[in-house]
Amino acid sequence: MDDGRALPAETEASPAERIMAATRAGAMETRRSRRTFRLLVGAVVLITVALWFADQYLRLPRLETMFRMTRTLPAPSARAVLRNVARQDARLNTTPNPRYLEALGDVEEPDLAPSVYDQAFRLDSRNALLAIKSGCALFHLGRFLEARDRFREAAALSPPNVLPRYLEAAALCASLSEQDDPGDVLAVLARANTSDAPVILPAPLWHPTLPEGGAWQARVARDMSQWVLTPLYVMADILRERARGDILSRHGGPWREWSDLVEATGARVIRGGLPDRLPDLEQILAGLNLVRTAREIRGELSPGGAGSATSGDTLSRAMDEASTRAADFLNSWESRVADYDRAARQPILRAVTVLVVFGVSRLLVELLARLFGQQWRVAKTLPVSFPQVLAPVMTGLLFTILLLMTLAGWPRTLRSMDVSLGWWYLCGALPMGVSVAVSVYLAARPSPGAWSGQAVRFRDRVSFGLGVLRRQLGTMNGVAIVVFCCWLLLFRMTWNAYPFQFSLVTPGLTAEEMELARQLRELLLTAMGGP
Repeated sequence: MDDGRALPAETEASPAERIMAATRAGAMETRRSRRTFRLLVGAVVLITVALWFADQYLRLPRLETMFRMTRTLPAPSARAVLRNVARQDARLNTTPNPRYLEALGDVEEPDLAPSVYDQAFRLDSRNALLAIKSGCALFHLGRFLEARDRFREAAALSPPNVLPRYLEAAALCASLSEQDDPGDVLAVLARANTSDAPVILPAPLWHPTLPEGGAWQARVARDMSQWVLTPLYVMADILRERARGDILSRHGGPWREWSDLVEATGARVIRGGLPDRLPDLEQILAGLNLVRTAREIRGELSPGGAGSATSGDTLSRAMDEASTRAADFLNSWESRVADYDRAARQPILRAVTVLVVFGVSRLLVELLARLFGQQWRVAKTLPVSFPQVLAPVMTGLLFTILLLMTLAGWPRTLRSMDVSLGWWYLCGALPMGVSVAVSVYLAARPSPGAWSGQAVRFRDRVSFGLGVLRRQLGTMNGVAIVVFCCWLLLFRMTWNAYPFQFSLVTPGLTAEEMELARQLRELLLTAMGGP
């Protein structure tokens, strides 16, 4: 019932109250924005780590993952893991995987390697290259007759390959006593030289999910080639000494014809045979050693030289040039790869350095702001404006440009990375300079909501400015982290490896080595008058 009294009118808010209400609403919105940004940065980091973990440990079955891991481990570490893999594979599967045993044989102790290769060969008895490895393991232990039998088995398997015949001759030659006639060795070489089969060297096992052409793979492949070709060097040394002894003792013998067989063997090793798989540098050098041995034997027979002087001089110059160029490449390989390795580490080291600088600077600025009072907390509620996003956007753009340039020009040399060092300094210094300028600007011209129209002391302005700087440094660090994580994933999709997997992404100069081997092959075959 209306008693005639008027209702009280609603009290209208004062300007100061409206400002405070707007400030509180803006503070809540700013707080939500900060939390959203932090969650975004954390999500990107978590996704990157999860993708790396899944790629390394969940992508393949457990034993295959362990086998893949051993491809980039030194021999002692790989040996321990592969022994475990082979043991578990034999326990879990009725028919073990011969690849695991072959990989174990590649890194096993010399006295145990033949038995491991033998187990693998029993499981994969049609693998000619595995048989060659097994024979070489026996040869290096001095079990030459067993090695010869294994090389014979390899020669009977497909695909056609004349290398087992040459290795068989080397094993027979190494088994001869001083009284035995080396004619049987040369007979094996003569039969092998009539074959049209190519010379194919076994290679260390690699995993198809790993990138090829890296420094680690190149080093392991070269070691394998040297190990397989060692019997040919041993045979050349023995034949050279036997020829010298026979010639000095006046026993004579058909060494001139035999030297022609040795030279033809060297030419076949140099020629290779497969159009899509030319011989590598180690194979070229092994063939060159056989040709040089044959010429030394002929030199012992007739010190004046055999054959045409022009032909001999041409071949001698070709062999000297080939030896010099190959030695120059091999002697400089380690230092050049080390240069590439240091260059491969630079992008990550510099990016992490910038992130650390941003993070440490933020902590130091916060500690300094606390010394000047509590007004730095007001900066946390400051609405986002164009001046505040200028430095983070600049950081993101500079980081993106530098990392994309690194990716586009990969692999980089150390010199090219040193040239870009100034740009990395700019990437860190310019955004920080801009953030300092923005902080000074906002501290000198505070918004009404920040100070509520009160008189502001100088130390409050300093504390507020440092709070703004702290906030910008945190945002810059978060933007840089997001860009860096995206670059890691983009690098992985481009090169099939992460940039911190240095043994895989450091170039092994494989293309350059194969081009040099091709040139030396043409040089030597032309000098010998072959195709």
